[in-house]
Amino acid sequence: MNKSKPKVLYFCSSGVFGGAEKFVETCLAEDIHNSDIFFLNSGDFVDRCRVAGFRIFISPYKVRLTNIFSWIKFQFYFFRFLKQSDHQIIHFTMPYSIIFGSLAAKIAGKKIVWFQHGPIGGIIDRLANLMPFDFIFFNSKFSQQEHINKVGRLKVSSTILNPLIKVNYNSIEVEKIREEFASADGLLICAGRICRWKGFEHAIRALSLIDNKPNLVIVGKPSTSDDSKYFDELKEIVSDLKLNNQVQFLGFKENVYDYIKASDLLIHTSTDPEPYGIIIAESIALGVHVIVNKLGGVGEIVDKYPQLSSSYEHTEGDSQIVMAINNYYLNKTETVAHVKIPQVSEMTHELNCVYMTLL
Repeated sequence: MNKSKPKVLYFCSSGVFGGAEKFVETCLAEDIHNSDIFFLNSGDFVDRCRVAGFRIFISPYKVRLTNIFSWIKFQFYFFRFLKQSDHQIIHFTMPYSIIFGSLAAKIAGKKIVWFQHGPIGGIIDRLANLMPFDFIFFNSKFSQQEHINKVGRLKVSSTILNPLIKVNYNSIEVEKIREEFASADGLLICAGRICRWKGFEHAIRALSLIDNKPNLVIVGKPSTSDDSKYFDELKEIVSDLKLNNQVQFLGFKENVYDYIKASDLLIHTSTDPEPYGIIIAESIALGVHVIVNKLGGVGEIVDKYPQLSSSYEHTEGDSQIVMAINNYYLNKTETVAHVKIPQVSEMTHELNCVYMTLL
């Protein structure tokens, strides 16, 4: 173990890969010799961690908040586990994991960090806030204020840490994607789960109002029955606007960074405030311009990188998206080398500085 860095155990309540899990994966990759990961259940993220060579632990018990006996049983197990480990910091990624793991961690004498990724304000957040922890990270000022307004005052020290994700792309694949999907006027992309609050219809309608039309690819898939209904509505909108040749739904893509890098613009049209907006940070890290609805923590990202972003107010209508797209193509340059792209190493250094202050 590197004595200049603490031994950290990342506690993930879910074994399914999502935004918070992307952050944990990045932290583990940066500090594989000093960090391990604990899961409450299995999933595709567990498989990714195995392939990456991370040291993983999985709860031998099925745990549910609706079953108080499973919670009690897990406390005894996790306490024994921690007493036998050399981990100094237990980093909890979500409120659910705080509820299950922080009490045992406190009794075992470990330092407890909670990273509040959001969304924030439900009963799970309020329950988690009653549990012991020594420090809390927020991914944006918006998330921090949401926590104060909806969960309660901050009882420990906190700071804002914008999560960064290590982004990699294959330049050969990028060229192939560009050749297959771009029109002579360019290529736009929307990416994320197909659900109503993502507002993909606004990007589609904006495209219909552009004279020299770039193509639009939408990467992502529906997860619920309502998502599937919304997906059908999106396809109907595309058909009604006669955009079948310009808009393509590509489903989930493992190599989404290749698709983003191949595009001129990422259009982010969420109609509800997001705590952070990881896909926006990823696009900027790839040097790809973003057009966003400036709600929630999203605005904090784009304000830092005005050379790589444009924003609009949803209440002003889809014409604002059209204007932002047209302005980009009128004024685009061939390079963004002058833009300081955020580095993952800077984020993990800040993370470790906080860890060291707790020891």
